[in-house]
Amino acid sequence: MNDIFDPRRFARVLLNDLLQLQPRRVAFASLGLAGLGLLVYLANVGTPVAQAEGSPLALVQFAALLLLGGSIFTSMIFNDMHHPLERYHYLMLPCSNLERFVSRYLISAPLYVLYAIVLYKVFEIGANFVCALLREGRVVAPLDLGATGFIELVKAYFFLHLFVFGGAIWFRSHALLKTMFAGFVFWALFGTAFFVAVRLFYRDAFISLFETNPDGPYLNFEFLFIDGVVWLHKLLFAAFLAWCLFLAWLGLKDHEVQGGL
Repeated sequence: MNDIFDPRRFARVLLNDLLQLQPRRVAFASLGLAGLGLLVYLANVGTPVAQAEGSPLALVQFAALLLLGGSIFTSMIFNDMHHPLERYHYLMLPCSNLERFVSRYLISAPLYVLYAIVLYKVFEIGANFVCALLREGRVVAPLDLGATGFIELVKAYFFLHLFVFGGAIWFRSHALLKTMFAGFVFWALFGTAFFVAVRLFYRDAFISLFETNPDGPYLNFEFLFIDGVVWLHKLLFAAFLAWCLFLAWLGLKDHEVQGGL
């Protein structure tokens, strides 16, 4: 099917993808995570880290739910496309690739963030109620949704999600592990290329492979962060994110062609 986006057809695709998540399994997984979180609350309630305003304990637990849980969930979002039997049902759905792509991106990115926030706030109420009963009224400071740490955490998830989402499309098995390895290789090569470029352009600033020359030119990269070029950083970063989404899109089209052969 072509890649035309039809809003009414997309609404059906999104609903179908949501129903395939199997609410019972999601509920059991949520209860299991809540149980683990309650044990952490009971073990730490009354400590400075739990009672401080904008509790680091709450933020760390939410980070685990968002980053770790979200990465695992996203890595499995295209399992039916790779399954030897379910992929035929996937390919026979009356929708376009673009509708599939957008539907599963929305489910694994913004909708998962919303789910994580709602789940954690509900857990927080129940866990603090139990803590108050068992620990003489002591509770854990609530998660501050307006704190800088929380906002940065959500931004980090959307950034990390792009890589895991693309890996879920490209890799047929063990998508999360393979994505982590591919990410490590990519950033290692990027870091190596940057280091080599610095050594070539500032060769007089070094007296050995890593040691700088105190009498040589000063390695100053402050010019990269002046106000006049910040917009360029944002533009390059946006282009990089768009490139990641484009690679994921190419992978989806490639799998549809291979599945139809």
